[in-house]
Amino acid sequence: MLVRPALCLAVTATVVSTPALAAGDLDRLVDQMAAAYGGKEALAKMATLTQTGRVAATIRVASSGPLVRIYARSLKLRVEIGAPTDAEVRVLDGKRGWRNGREVSGPPYEAMVLQAVRLDLPFALVENRQSLVDRGLTTLHGKEVHTVELPIGAAMSVTVGIEPTTGRVVYSAARL
Repeated sequence: MLVRPALCLAVTATVVSTPALAAGDLDRLVDQMAAAYGGKEALAKMATLTQTGRVAATIRVASSGPLVRIYARSLKLRVEIGAPTDAEVRVLDGKRGWRNGREVSGPPYEAMVLQAVRLDLPFALVENRQSLVDRGLTTLHGKEVHTVELPIGAAMSVTVGIEPTTGRVVYSAARL
């Protein structure tokens, strides 16, 4: 339930954006963002990323539990949600995806692609800078952020808010 107001705020912020950066400024913003995460070379060297935590379900409380996401380039993801004895397992291997051993397509596959891209977001922005769409400055939680959209194929994208003074990514929102 708490996720919805944050999502609505991000969408509202995008609607009231100001003009986009001048030519060349988007490249500088992406370079600044890369530097904030250790630089282009360090981002390129990352082989895998493991993220652990807990899922706190707001609707089906019984489905709350541990979460492990393991990402590797290029577009490989394993997600385990729940106790090891009763976990839901999602696997993405490039153009194919599985959920609990069954191959999936459409939105379940696309959701895994978006998760993988978001886990590797700074590198994805650097590597795909020619595809980025500058959405201008917005205000989010009282702070000015620069909004950039990364198209993924024909029907998906990730919109990213970059804090202009630090270069840090402060939010991302996916679209299917």
